[in-house]
Amino acid sequence: MSCRVRPSFIPQCSACLRSFVEASWRPLHQQQVRGAKSSTTIPVQLLKDLDRFGRKGAFVAVPPGTMRNNWFPSNVARYATPEERLAIKRGEINVSRDYEFQVMAEASSWKHQTKSRPFESMVTGVNKPASTDIEIKTVEPNRAIALLDVLLPEVFTFERKPVPKGSGKNDSKSKLPASVQAMLKASIPETPTAIYGSVSTPDVAQYIREAVAYNDEAAQIQLSEANLRFVNPIEGDDATRIKHLGTYEVEISFKGADAPMVKKVVVKSPGQTSNQTAMDPSMEQALSPAGSEVVHRR
Repeated sequence: MSCRVRPSFIPQCSACLRSFVEASWRPLHQQQVRGAKSSTTIPVQLLKDLDRFGRKGAFVAVPPGTMRNNWFPSNVARYATPEERLAIKRGEINVSRDYEFQVMAEASSWKHQTKSRPFESMVTGVNKPASTDIEIKTVEPNRAIALLDVLLPEVFTFERKPVPKGSGKNDSKSKLPASVQAMLKASIPETPTAIYGSVSTPDVAQYIREAVAYNDEAAQIQLSEANLRFVNPIEGDDATRIKHLGTYEVEISFKGADAPMVKKVVVKSPGQTSNQTAMDPSMEQALSPAGSEVVHRR
């Protein structure tokens, strides 16, 4: 004998009754499908110098709540415009936080005064201590080179979107026989592939700071773009900026160190492996030592 449903358990309104009936026909194994989680940070532009974030005009990524509740009402930063968001997505605008900007050890009295207002104490010029006797911890140059040599990977990999090459110039060549096309291709040197945006020494400095941030001693190394330079730029690039796909070398040096350190920088397109990255023949000879190469990927 089946159990009768008590009248008090049956919904009285039509909408509730419809939901009750639909729920009874729903499969038991049906699961809720969740979409991809949205980004936890948004790009903003600083309107003031901000300790441990960067100078006025720099773009940084912060949580939406920080911007909405603190920075925007205090006129510390502004939201990025839709055009700037597109430029950031294309890699034309660098969004990075400078952890070493105006880093200083606050006096104990200043800490006590700003304990109830931690956000205001970060803004440059607000409640600064009167005393100038501030000790900044640094790492000895040779020790900094040794730490970076151990903690950093042999290859720094950056992804940039390549600029598509025009196809109109090759329409006449496509009508030639395959043997002639191969001969023309062999006789004409292949030009490097340009990229949207660039890879600059500030990008490499940010990469290094993030790679060693977990080590307490290495995190105290005072590293900036002045300590970096690309030693083998190709035509169109310079010692501070790379604008083409390929494999390069970056020199890391500190004043007072016995010798600089050299690491590889690979600029590749999204989805391309490091081994497929186009490389200039002269660079390939210089960067191909005897023995196998261990590639570290982040």
